[in-house]
Amino acid sequence: MRYLWFLFSLILIACATPYQRSGFRGGYSEEEVGNGQYIIRFRGNAYTSSFTIERYAYRRAEEFCKEKGFQNYKPITGQNSVRQFTTPDSYSCNGSTYGNSYNGTCTHNGGTTYSKPITEILIECVQPIDNQNSSTPS
Repeated sequence: MRYLWFLFSLILIACATPYQRSGFRGGYSEEEVGNGQYIIRFRGNAYTSSFTIERYAYRRAEEFCKEKGFQNYKPITGQNSVRQFTTPDSYSCNGSTYGNSYNGTCTHNGGTTYSKPITEILIECVQPIDNQNSSTPS
């Protein structure tokens, strides 16, 4: 039984959104909004927690500002939300046919609702990195 739980957990972890640029399974994106401010957005899939997505967004904010030549960032606002979608209804039938008649049962399966977390943070990159040598010539 422990083996089955381990296997199930491993499958769920494999399906979760990895830390990556936005793609099929989710990920991060950036958008410049002016005045040196940026929106960092991280979208997860239905197998990733809101907590993880929020951590990923703040991690991306730090990396993004360093790529832009800054030491750090200042969060201005943040927002967590959830997108929900429901799969279509389906029907399954089990039985047999004889000539023009059918003998069996059909079951209606309602759709399944999934929640996908999103974190958006508005940031400003601060403290430019000084790439010059700090020693002064004599």
